[in-house]
Amino acid sequence: MCQLIRFRVSHRAAFAEALSRIPGELWVTAHDDRARGGEPGTLWATLAALDVMRERGIALEPIESLEAELIPVFYGPGATVHAKLMAADLRCCTLAAGAVGAIRAGEGRVDDVTRATGLRAEDLLAWQPPFSPPYVWLLIRRREDALPAASRLFPGNAAARQWAERFGVSGLPALLSRAQPGIPAKLVPEPA
Repeated sequence: MCQLIRFRVSHRAAFAEALSRIPGELWVTAHDDRARGGEPGTLWATLAALDVMRERGIALEPIESLEAELIPVFYGPGATVHAKLMAADLRCCTLAAGAVGAIRAGEGRVDDVTRATGLRAEDLLAWQPPFSPPYVWLLIRRREDALPAASRLFPGNAAARQWAERFGVSGLPALLSRAQPGIPAKLVPEPA
């Protein structure tokens, strides 16, 4: 079980500078919070990324946590193993963008996928995990959008249809209602 953590930073520029000093191979990302209405200085990150930030002495205040698996994503055929291993980060990006799920819409640049699919650029998310091509995802904002998206992007694909039919969360308010204050105690490592 992976947790997504919403947190606050008091000095955004200092936070960005400290984050930039973390080696890229550690894949530590933080995403501006657009899910909760954009409270200034709030971001989302995976618990693993947050742990690295805290180990590096970056000042932050955890606000709430949410199970990453509550945010369904559908890769479709051909996605890399590396991308699938980074599912928690994709879910974090999806949530931070104010969506409740995502389905792969293509590869390349957002404007290329927009031209190829007719989807609106504001409904798409660019995400490139390590050792993978740049993927573009259609953000799902309501349960009822999942089946039309799966049918459009993966016509005749039984796995895509099943994913959409099992889509669990109805919308952003329902998803965010499952968040817990802070970080659950069982997930906070004991000090050495």
